[in-house]
Amino acid sequence: MIKLRVEPRQRVGPAGLAAMVVIAAGFMLLALAVVFKAVGVAPGRALASLLTTAFTSGYHFSEALVKTTPIIFTGLAVTCCLKMRLWNIGAEGQLYMGAFGAVWAAQTFKSLPAWVLVPLMIICAGACGGALGALVGFLKKRLGVNEILTSLLLNYVATSLVNYFTYGPWRDPANPGFPITTRFTPAAQLPTFFNTRLHVGFPLALAAAALIWFLIEKTSFGYEIRATGESAGGARYAGIPIGRNIALIFALSGLLAAMAGFGEVAGLHHKLQPGNVSSNYGSYGILVAWLAGANPLALIPVAFCTGALLIGAESLQISLGVSSDMVQITIGLLLAIILICKFFIDNRLVIVFDQGKGRWREYLLSGLCFSTRTPWFI
Repeated sequence: MIKLRVEPRQRVGPAGLAAMVVIAAGFMLLALAVVFKAVGVAPGRALASLLTTAFTSGYHFSEALVKTTPIIFTGLAVTCCLKMRLWNIGAEGQLYMGAFGAVWAAQTFKSLPAWVLVPLMIICAGACGGALGALVGFLKKRLGVNEILTSLLLNYVATSLVNYFTYGPWRDPANPGFPITTRFTPAAQLPTFFNTRLHVGFPLALAAAALIWFLIEKTSFGYEIRATGESAGGARYAGIPIGRNIALIFALSGLLAAMAGFGEVAGLHHKLQPGNVSSNYGSYGILVAWLAGANPLALIPVAFCTGALLIGAESLQISLGVSSDMVQITIGLLLAIILICKFFIDNRLVIVFDQGKGRWREYLLSGLCFSTRTPWFI
């Protein structure tokens, strides 16, 4: 009989960690090369385009930063909840609500000057996204409803609400055949840098990461959040108001995700149109938060790497004629391999063989290498 058991790695030295990262990267490249070869694309050219496009010109680098910006915000939204051992799967919907609030402010108060209108858009965006997040926290606190289910299902509520207003009351009269709002006035548009699409949302995202790190690591509220995540029972015994903190952390999470939606409509598109509000940034936020170990500062380089890979994947359509469906398959496969490799970096697989007469022999699967433990008895 064979038994399998997963054990967390107690301690991995720098050399061992480097070796596992190299093995994981090699496995990732090999898997992608097989996929590219299967669809008739030169693996070398495809991999080079995927991994280096973001660094080939200033334009591509700036586009990578453009994609990094909303991923940082949604990653921070997920990170806040992970610190309490809670899952916010609703960052996508909260992003949409942020875009909804920003567009409402831009359309309603379009005569205001920029120094008043932009902060008002931020407030409205944060209020809408924060309210959706707070609803998840309230249901968790008062009724004990699983936050994964509520946050996930509220994504559909948020996107449907945005679609209703875009197809209906907010549709641009000048383009009645298209579901699109009127273009923002110049006062509602965020400034950009160096004649690129990179807008001030990027430094705001960096500042938000620093503020969330300070909040979690250096304040009493952050201590309560971390203590609850480590041991809810111990935190409750110590008098920490867990229910209140659940509601607050989900409201903060929704506010952060909403900033991604605000940046997309105010910094890039300057209007609201279904399909261009988000490119699955809520899902990427979950990924980068997990890969960064729920560390707000480590999340920044992870988000940038994700943005750079997205730019590389998009370039496959232009440079090699890869279909859009194949690009999505490539992105999905790449992210799945990264998650699998991260799991085996953090854990090890123990294979136990029954040798009869109550004797068992263990084999540790570390990376791609086997090692044998001394026989032991149970």
